[in-house]
Amino acid sequence: MGTEHKMLRLCVTLCVLLRLQAAVTGGRDLVEESCQSIICYPISKVAVYDEYEEVEVPSLHWLYTSVNGTDLETAANIALDRLLDYSYLNNAAETIVPVSAPWSVYINWQLANGIAKPEFTFYILLPLEVQSPPEPRDPRVQIDIMPQEAGYESYWITEQKNEDYLKLANDLKRHLEDDQRSFDSSGFYITWFNTRGHFKIIFLKK
Repeated sequence: MGTEHKMLRLCVTLCVLLRLQAAVTGGRDLVEESCQSIICYPISKVAVYDEYEEVEVPSLHWLYTSVNGTDLETAANIALDRLLDYSYLNNAAETIVPVSAPWSVYINWQLANGIAKPEFTFYILLPLEVQSPPEPRDPRVQIDIMPQEAGYESYWITEQKNEDYLKLANDLKRHLEDDQRSFDSSGFYITWFNTRGHFKIIFLKK
């Protein structure tokens, strides 16, 4: 494994795995600040409420893979290995394909409540300049152009244990229900931005 690959893997692993622990609100400004130094996707704010924001996200290229039958931290490690292997030569063009923050995981709400078999889908952003990404060699890795989406987000910036993500998601879900928002309650996204614990939880609008 080359030095460049090790550095890239270390950077992304730190940004996700070491911060699979983070619950205090007020992260919005810090997330926006961190996005000035990395390639973040442009978000349009529709409305700002006390506990969350309503936003729109444009159509973007995402690299993704699914991992079954394990816990979130182990699944993240497996998924990042696959995604970073694609980024470093394991693609049809045998070239280095840039990837960027944020990194996300989709969690089915039934899974979150211990009802379904564990299955996590991890996503990593392909920067806007990557217009025609080469096909993955690993059939477990896929590229998709996600359509424009709208959703509700809450921001967080501090350290916490893995299982507390579920509490934070449940808190946001309760706020949305109390405000009678129309949203997809079947699952949610956790999105990380950097190693300083900046992340957000997202429910998509219906």
